[in-house]
Amino acid sequence: MSARADDTHADNSSGDLISAVVQAVRRVIDDPVAEVGTDSLLREDLGFDSVLIMQLKYRVEQAVPELGELSLPDMVDSMTSVGSLVAYLRDRLVKAAV
Repeated sequence: MSARADDTHADNSSGDLISAVVQAVRRVIDDPVAEVGTDSLLREDLGFDSVLIMQLKYRVEQAVPELGELSLPDMVDSMTSVGSLVAYLRDRLVKAAV
């Protein structure tokens, strides 16, 4: 596989992960058309509390099974925005692939 094909695959995987997290957020807040982007702040913009964070963890685990079971204490620091959560999950996927 060429470097260009690897880059395209990485971009698609990243886009898939972003999409999966955004959809999980929308399901948790029960608003399928909510404006949710990588810069959306989970607590301040979207009203996440500890119960919603637990639900989001479950939804993400269901949407991206290759992540395995996620550790909530490890996730909490990365859950300031949708983008920071995606970055944390992407890092876990990379580590899992090694």
